[in-house]
Parts: sequence; C-alpha cells; structure tokens
Amino acid sequence: WQGTSTVSDYKTATINFEYLVNYQITHTTGTGEHHDGTNSGAYLFTLIGTAGETAEHDCPADRTKGVTAHCTFEDPADIGKLKGMRIKNKGDNTWVFVSMSVEIEGVLRGKWQGTRAVNDYKTVNINLGYIVYYRITHKTGTGKYDGGNKSGAYFFTLIGTAGETAEHDCSANRARGVTAHCTFQAPADIGKLKGMRVKNKSDNTWVFVSMSVQIDGVLKGRWQGNT
Repeated sequence: WQGTSTVSDYKTATINFEYLVNYQITHTTGTGEHHDGTNSGAYLFTLIGTAGETAEHDCPADRTKGVTAHCTFEDPADIGKLKGMRIKNKGDNTWVFVSMSVEIEGVLRGKWQGTRAVNDYKTVNINLGYIVYYRITHKTGTGKYDGGNKSGAYFFTLIGTAGETAEHDCSANRARGVTAHCTFQAPADIGKLKGMRVKNKSDNTWVFVSMSVQIDGVLKGRWQGNT
C-alpha cells in the first residue's frame, strides 16, 4: 500500500492491501541461427487461468541462443488454476523458444515443450497443463508374504469427481510392516478425490492395510482395512 493515511487521536484507521502473487517463468531459447531474442522491452507475458489473467508483464531474462533462463514478477490477480500463457511481441525481433514452465509461489504449476516462434509484432498462445502434486502413503501388512516390490510392479490411478490421473509407477518401500510414501505430478484436475485403482503388472502380490492421499500437501482421502 502507498499513500497517506492518518491515525487520529483515539481513532482507528484501516488500509486495504493488494494480495500479491509471485510468478516465475522459465524458458529455453532455440539453438537456430536467428532464434535468440531481446532480453527486455520486446515481449509482454500474460498468464491465463480458470479465474482470469494477469496484467501484461515485460519479464526481463537472458534470451540468448540455447540459454535456459527465468524471469519473475508479482501480480495482484487471482487467476485460479493456470491454463496457459500469451506472449506479445511489440517489436521486430522474432524470438524462438523450445520450452516454457511457470512456478506460482515457488511451486511448478505448468510446463510446455516444443518449438514456437514469437514473430515480429505478433502474439502467440501456449497451453500449460495445470500441475497437481499427489502423495500416496501406505502401510504394508505384516504377514509372511505381504511385502511387495518397490517399483515396476504396481500402477496407481487416482479417481475423482471430474476424471482421473494417468497410471503412475509410484516408487516406495513396500517391505513387510513398513509405512512409506511416494509422490508424483499430474496435469489432471480430477475434482474431489473419490478413490484409487492399483494395478499389479507382475507376479508379486502386495498386501496393504492402510492408504491415504494428499493433494497439494493437504490430506484428501484415507482408507484402512486389509486387501
């Protein structure tokens, strides 16, 4: 906040703050002969989400041929879940990039890979899948043959009200009696967590007695029994 406010005798003053969100954009410039771009003053970045978009930002960074670099900015907009990015070229210096990712408050929330040119005086849009972080915690049974493989055998799919994740080989200690966890990232927005599917692609039976799931660090589901 900036301005002038007076806290008069025996009075109370209230000021309103803009809630600022920190964004970091990381990109890799192509290695072609004319792929490098201008470090600042040419390209305006706008992040697009499910609830709106940021203002345009001139995000200074090294855009030399073949270089991976990042820029940061703060914006008061609550854009919801990240969907994409718009880049406007205000000048006559074409820039070609081959990867792009976005962190919001220090957490990777979107990434893209390919080859895209921001041509002179043109605007491009890229789609960034919103990345969700999942953590599965499980306890293996204590029976003689309850232990399972650490990786390569069991594939986990989380199921929600709006869809499901892809299958993930979620590496973890599945020795008899051990409680352990595994994590993975997925671009799927599955809505509210409903359940889990575990597929065994091997001849190694695994017995677990408890299971829980955190989504973006928050416990969203748990189960206890014997299966």
